[in-house]
Order: sequence, then C-alpha cells, then structure tokens
Amino acid sequence: MLSRVTWQFGVLSLALFFSFLLAKFGFWVFAFLLFAFGFLFCFLFFEKALFILAFLIPFEKTLALDIKGVTVRFSHLWLGLLFLVWILKMLLRQKFEIKNDRAFIYLGLYFLIALLSLQWVGNFQRGVEVLLFTLFTLFSFWFIFQLLVKKREYYFLFLKGLLWGSLVAAIFGIFQYFGDWLGLPLWLTGIGAGYTKAVLGFPRIRATFFEPLYWGSFIIIIWPLVYFQIYAKNRVWPKKRLKLLLLLMLINLILTVARSSYLAFIVQAFVIALVSFVKHFRVRKAYWLSIAGLLFFAFLFIVVNFPHLFPTKVQGLISHATSISDWSSRERLTTWESALKAFRKSPLKGIGIGQFGPYWAGYPHQTPKSGWQIVNNQPLELLAETGVFSFLFILLFYLALIFQQVSGLRAKEKLYGVLSWGYLISLLGLAVQWQFFSTLYIVYLFVFFALALVNSFYAQNKA
Repeated sequence: MLSRVTWQFGVLSLALFFSFLLAKFGFWVFAFLLFAFGFLFCFLFFEKALFILAFLIPFEKTLALDIKGVTVRFSHLWLGLLFLVWILKMLLRQKFEIKNDRAFIYLGLYFLIALLSLQWVGNFQRGVEVLLFTLFTLFSFWFIFQLLVKKREYYFLFLKGLLWGSLVAAIFGIFQYFGDWLGLPLWLTGIGAGYTKAVLGFPRIRATFFEPLYWGSFIIIIWPLVYFQIYAKNRVWPKKRLKLLLLLMLINLILTVARSSYLAFIVQAFVIALVSFVKHFRVRKAYWLSIAGLLFFAFLFIVVNFPHLFPTKVQGLISHATSISDWSSRERLTTWESALKAFRKSPLKGIGIGQFGPYWAGYPHQTPKSGWQIVNNQPLELLAETGVFSFLFILLFYLALIFQQVSGLRAKEKLYGVLSWGYLISLLGLAVQWQFFSTLYIVYLFVFFALALVNSFYAQNKA
C-alpha cells in the first residue's frame, strides 16, 4: 500500500514539476527534459518501452500533433527514442548484429529509384517531403525487424502490446459511434466533422485514425491474426480476450462504412471459408455450408434490389455502401484516369516521387487548402510517380512476404504456423484494399510487414 502511495505521489510531483518548467522556461526546455526522461526510461526498462511502442501503433490521430503542416505521432517519437537506446546498448556491448533479408533489397531499390526521380520532379519540395516520409517508414520496417529478431520474447511482447492497443482503439470506436448519436462534442468523440450523423444520417467512425478508410485498413490486417489464434492450441492472448477483440473489431469494421474494407473482408472471409472447407471436408458440413452460402447471397440480393424493406437508417447505410455514383466513387475514377495518363506519359521514369498531387493541381507553388490529391490506388500511384520498375520492386517485396508466410505454414512450432495463416490472410486483404487507397508511407502498415517477416524468420528456424 505504501509503495502505491509513493508511486502516485511521485507521478503527481513529476507532473507538477513539468508544469512549472513549461510555464517558467517554455516549450523547448520542457521538450528536452521530456526527451531525457523518456530516453532514461527506455534504457532502464527496454522491454516495457517496447511494449509501449506496440501499444501506441494504433493511435494514429489520437496521440498526434500537427507541427508546421507535418503530423508528428507520439509512437514515431517513441520509436526514435528506442532506436537511440538500441544504438547505445550495442555500443556499450561492442557487439553489432544486423540481420538481412531480401525484402530489404527490394525496398532499397525502390527507394533508390524514388531518390533518382527527384531529378525530374515538378514540385521539388513536395518530392523531398514524400521521400523523407518514405525513408522514415522504411526505416521503421527495418528497425522493428532488427529489434524483434533478437529475442522471441520481444516478438510476442510486441504482439501483446499491439493487441492491447487495438482493443483500446476498438472500445473507443464503439464510444465514438454512440457518443455522436448522443450529441457529445467532437473534441470528445474525435469522430470528425465529416463523419458525424449529420452528413449521412448515421455516424461513420474513424476511432483513433484520421479517416474511416484507414481504421478499416488497420482492422483488415489485424483481425485475421486474432481469428486464427482463437481456434489454436497455442496463442499470444487468452481465448476469451481474443474473442472480445474480434467481436469489437468486426463491429468497428461495419461502423466505418468503408467500402474497400468491406470488400477486403469479404475476400478474406471467402478464402478462410474455402481453406476450411478443403481442409475439413465432410459431406454434412458441405450441406450446411451450401445452405449458409445460399442464404448469404439471398440476403445480398435483397439488400441490393429491395433496400426499401429495411429501416430508414439501414437504407442509408446500404445506399452508401453499394453506390458507385457518389462523389467519392466519381473522384476515384477521375484520379485513376489521370494516373494512367501520367503513367503513359513516362512509363519508365514516372513523373517523380510525390508528384501526383502537384500534377493533378497543375503544379501550384503552394499546397492547396484541401491538401495534395492522391490516386486512391496504390499500384497506379506507383506506376504514375516512379515508373514501372518501382512498381516491380514493391510487387516483389509484397510477393516475398506472401511466399514466406506460405512457407511458415509448415512451421514445427504451431504458434508460428497459426500466425502465418493470419499474416497471409491479412496480406491478401490489404492487397484488395490497396486498389482503393494509395499512401505507401504509412508506418503501421510497415510495422505489420516487419511482424510478418519476423514471424517467418522464426517459423523457418533461422534464429
């Protein structure tokens, strides 16, 4: 009891101390001291710091600041601290171990092409910005891999932290939905003015992300990892907690009303059902699965052709989810056509890294108020900006990850095989969704890629 009181008193004292410093000496002194304390914590409690990093990964918007037009996330700052501590620890041990993989070669060649493309960009500042964002994202992938291949315990600790963070984000998503219905202020719900019930007649949640699309994308890559563990003998989390997380994530997925996420989920669910059917084929099971399939397609038929049978709110949801004539769909078709035009103009070199936005806007001198336009199709954006070779290297990188998960299915340790199934289905779902959004430099995606690579590393007994 005394230790708890002492700890609480210490936290309160530190809070008052930092408040005094901020008021007395200004932001930079406060920031330096915060950095010093963070660095010391990471050095002394490295495993706890690693867990915190994993926990923070889902908090893309909630724990972020906009500084001179650049979004700085707390997870990114924490990752930088861990990197400095990692370097210091290796210097103190005088032992430098760097693991290599062919995935780094593919990404390195892509980055080299992107770097060379600065020679012919129309907006040099934008090109440099996107190149730096890309560099940090690729660095995150490399560094997370280096951290987690050191110890298997680090890998599972990171997975636990990521699942905890996902659970908190999913609970917040439910709060966000009902909070908007209750009329709670935007600063409290964090739902965003463009996604409240006033826009479409029902709230579209984005939870801890900037847009429903990105929250849906995160769910698409996480839920298969949760699902396959539920039915396995070995798992990272307790079974009941995994079931709760899966339920919450699927509810959140529905509430995003992100059509590309819906499509990706349908593809994932179909593949899982097909694999399960082939692996556990029984005539009786085939009978019931056939009935379930017929009922599902009958439901889809009714949804598409007879939406008036549903309540008004559900009709609005169906209309948004199935319409291809809305503003968002028309914009995507227009940007895809423009990207194809840019690609045909220079198929080998492209128009330059980060240049689709300036190209779309006619190369203005300043950033448009609405921000730079993206293609909303990752393959097309790669082809348009950095040409066919950069697309080829990213494709090889992605295929390498998929093939490594296939190899991992035969892992001697069952948990790695189970997780390989999860990563494989996640990669298939993301490949579908990448046809409808196109920001490559997203850190949480490359953290996921690093986890997939680490899992295949252990599954193939390379450690």
